[in-house]
Amino acid sequence: MISKNLFSLKGKTALVTGGSTGIGLMATAGLASAGAKVFIVSRKLENCRNAAKKLNNYNFEGEVIPFSGDLSSENGINTISDQIYSKNSELHILINTLVGHGVQILVVFLTMLGQKFSTLMYLLFFI
Repeated sequence: MISKNLFSLKGKTALVTGGSTGIGLMATAGLASAGAKVFIVSRKLENCRNAAKKLNNYNFEGEVIPFSGDLSSENGINTISDQIYSKNSELHILINTLVGHGVQILVVFLTMLGQKFSTLMYLLFFI
């Protein structure tokens, strides 16, 4: 059971990589239940769509928006940041649950996001 009274993220936007399964799905549910707009990204778009549909059916204050992307290259990361920016000009929270991409690619990810989103406030990484 998720309590709607712990804290509010209404008006905040989040990106959760790997947000369709496991700990990423749990983080996505928590953010959406607190009112955040949550973008979830994975190479498997169908998994993201299914997770978003399931979570959005709970009628949380926030919403979950699925899209596909590949974090294993700079081009993939740039595409993801462009897609998010085209739908929302602010990003406040980044939770990266993908492991195995190495620190170097994560630095590139943060750099690209930081250049587009001056509002980025919270980071949580599982490496």
